[in-house]
Amino acid sequence: MTKKSKERVLDSLQVQKLVQLVDESVRASREGVKHFVEPTPGVLAKAKSKRHNIIFGRRGSGKSSLLQKISADLTVDRTPIAMVDLETFKQHSYPDVLLSILIKSFVEVENWLDTAATNPASKTSFWTRWFGAVPTKPGFHRETTQAPTSAR
Repeated sequence: MTKKSKERVLDSLQVQKLVQLVDESVRASREGVKHFVEPTPGVLAKAKSKRHNIIFGRRGSGKSSLLQKISADLTVDRTPIAMVDLETFKQHSYPDVLLSILIKSFVEVENWLDTAATNPASKTSFWTRWFGAVPTKPGFHRETTQAPTSAR
């Protein structure tokens, strides 16, 4: 292969698409949970347990990917979840930071109630697109989740 033909291959559309896919897979994302690889056997199950966990590691070690995968699995299991990125509030001062996090948590729970909690399992395009799986449990009754607290 000549130098010129090698340069053409590296500049090809297929190589550019591959570079983009690799670049996107490096960052944790909601879509990436379908391709999550457990770093060590049992880590995912332990992190999803009903206990407090501290997840730590070097930059790029997969902490955010693990959290995204946990979030997706719990959502498919119809377990209430509110994932809040605290980086958003790093400029807030006390007590505003606490109130901001609490408000964001409530917004996330409301979002969960309006989507994952009540969307039927038969809506496979929604589930597979965002979570890579379809729930086995039935959805919550939409009217009940949207009713005022006093009516429940």
